[in-house]
Amino acid sequence: MRHTVYRIAVLVLLALGLSGCPKTTTDSYVTEEGIRVIAELAVVEFHISEVLKKEIKGRVMGSDTVILLGRGVVLGSIDLKDIEIKIDNANKTVSMSLGKVTVHDPEIGRNGITVLYDSTNSRYLNWGNITQADRNSWQNQLIANIKTVAVKGGIEAKTREEAQRALGAFLQQLGYTVAFKG
Repeated sequence: MRHTVYRIAVLVLLALGLSGCPKTTTDSYVTEEGIRVIAELAVVEFHISEVLKKEIKGRVMGSDTVILLGRGVVLGSIDLKDIEIKIDNANKTVSMSLGKVTVHDPEIGRNGITVLYDSTNSRYLNWGNITQADRNSWQNQLIANIKTVAVKGGIEAKTREEAQRALGAFLQQLGYTVAFKG
């Protein structure tokens, strides 16, 4: 059963031209490593921007707000090892149940967070009141917010839909009728 899933995974990726495996498959270690590398099908990528506003405490006068703009890429994927599959070669039918969708933490590039500030009464932002712990906390909150936006935006359903489309199209090209469960 598991070997069938691996075979289908390798065939899908070869058909899509995404195989990162070396040309030779005579070394079983290389083949197994190649299977582990491709055992996750990343099918959806959401690009999201999110704004986070934080008040700075400890100033004498005025009201300073730090504004962070975060831009990140969230991937939705399905672990191909979790696919349940039943193949009826006589009738050329495949019944498949995809595993759980994984929504990955956003990838935020080096310039993915822009820090701005707004001051109502104070002329200068008191940067001394911003600690490294504050920066880390704000970045973690931005990452969580971006991931939440992706989930609310339907990344899980879109990932499942695109995985079904890709796997179904591949198996149909091989002459199989495909039915997805769940």
